[in-house]
Amino acid sequence: MAINRLNPDYPDAGLVQIVPTSIAVGSGSGSVNGNGTISFSGSSSVSVNGCFSTTYDSYLLLINLTDNSNNDADILLKWRNAGTDSSASYYSSYTGINTLASPGTINKTQDPATTGHAIGKMDNATKNSQYITVDIVNVFASNYTNLAFKGFGSTDASNLFSYNGGGSHRVTQSYDGLSLIAENGNFTGSLKIYGYRN
Repeated sequence: MAINRLNPDYPDAGLVQIVPTSIAVGSGSGSVNGNGTISFSGSSSVSVNGCFSTTYDSYLLLINLTDNSNNDADILLKWRNAGTDSSASYYSSYTGINTLASPGTINKTQDPATTGHAIGKMDNATKNSQYITVDIVNVFASNYTNLAFKGFGSTDASNLFSYNGGGSHRVTQSYDGLSLIAENGNFTGSLKIYGYRN
């Protein structure tokens, strides 16, 4: 029999916000509150430890970036185990539409890259927010970690874009954390991590 996850008889269904065991920033400042919301300012990277476990098979990231110090910086995502980022076999791509060229298309492909999954781009000319959602599966399992993401952002003062993409980390390794990295300069914003109840 199928179970309706909106049924009040199953109150444990849905998303649960994760409180990581610790965080570290490459520069600037960072903190995590009692609910698990991670805030950072002027940071070149944000590393999160102890956020993935056997409790959940799938996870959701909500990334809200409000400022970036350099032009044309990729937003990168790496998987992390026991305090160390993996630098192997990050495959990702995205496609979307921007407001230039009436409108134009945008495409990015990494096949592969050691710098991490490219999940977005920011430009400091406009100070517009970059908002990204990322769905993740198999990150704690010893299997390929796969992700799907979508976002909205800007690449210069007159160019706004929205996009959809995905990626695969082709290593059979279990990961308990992640790092969010500014390719150039520093960024400011917040990160929330949720587990999908099984």
